[in-house]
Order: sequence, then structure tokens, then C-alpha cells
Amino acid sequence: MQYDILLTDQAVEDLRKLEDNIEKRIRKKIKELSTYPEHFGKRLKGPENLWVLKVGRSGWRIIFRLHKGEKRIVIITIGHRRNIYNDFP
Repeated sequence: MQYDILLTDQAVEDLRKLEDNIEKRIRKKIKELSTYPEHFGKRLKGPENLWVLKVGRSGWRIIFRLHKGEKRIVIITIGHRRNIYNDFP
């Protein structure tokens, strides 16, 4: 069973700013994530239920919340590893 994917306004804005080829790679990874998020994503340390999905070796990351009981994934933000973690302790 696939998870529903929701994007925050911030994630939608992040996607719009990307070059076409990077955006396509990220959308493909999000689709993979919807099938088995625990396999593709990695839980971040900390009190919040935050996960990260790496997009190949390119350095791009997708921060998301996993709601297993509801079969829902909320994409919070998308960005490069050099600055994506600044807003998350």
C-alpha cells in the first residue's frame, strides 16, 4: 500500500526554484518514498518525528514527517545538504 504524499507550501516553493533535471530526480525519489518510506528514508535524531531522504550523491535532501498510522508523508522542505539542516536541530 502506498503512502499519500503531501507537500507543505515551503516544499512546493523549494521545488519551483530547482533546475528541471534536479526537480525530476527529486520527484522520482518522492515517488519511491511513497512505497516504503522506512527503507528509503532515515530518521533524524531529535524529539520531532523528522526523516530525511537523500537524493543520490548529489547532496540534495528531502525532509519529511512520516505518519505511519495514517499512511501519510508530509514533505516539509527540500534543499541541498550544505544548508538544509540549519532549520532543524
